[in-house]
Amino acid sequence: MGGNNDLSGTLPTELGLLETLSALSLQETSIFGSIPSEIGMLKKLQILELQNTKLGGTLPIELYDGITDLFTFFLQDSNFSGTISSQIRNWAMMEYFSIANNNFHGELPDIPIWSNLVVFQVNGNPNLTGSLPASLCHGYQSFFYSEICIVADCPVSTNSSNRLVCEDDCCTECCDSASCGCIPFEKI
Repeated sequence: MGGNNDLSGTLPTELGLLETLSALSLQETSIFGSIPSEIGMLKKLQILELQNTKLGGTLPIELYDGITDLFTFFLQDSNFSGTISSQIRNWAMMEYFSIANNNFHGELPDIPIWSNLVVFQVNGNPNLTGSLPASLCHGYQSFFYSEICIVADCPVSTNSSNRLVCEDDCCTECCDSASCGCIPFEKI
């Protein structure tokens, strides 16, 4: 399915019947509503791009539990909310992860080493708290890219507990507005 078009309406629950679907790309559409729980039936899904839409609400737990080969997860610039499940660790193949500029809240769960990671953007979620997982910040570099882009919000102050903390120069970019993000990468 493609993005950058005039699609509107909601995501149908029948989407879960597309058992061999590997990519769902509906960015920059007028799709609204929430992600149906049936998306967890898409066991072969590798790419989920729902950025710049009118979609929102919480992410269904089936998304974390049912899909294990996901390597691109773009939800930025939409209306998503809720917490990020610790089941995110099921996405061991993750390369591109962006939930920037939404309304996620709570503490970001610990994430195991995603050895293929290229982009990790969580900025623009003012109620997302905690520290970036140490596994993202230390110990590996992407095989294909010379630099991993990690973007989070700057703490409001040094004593702030209401923002995600980017310690030890972990972030490639520390934002104080929703306008920052990763620059295009060049392969090594």
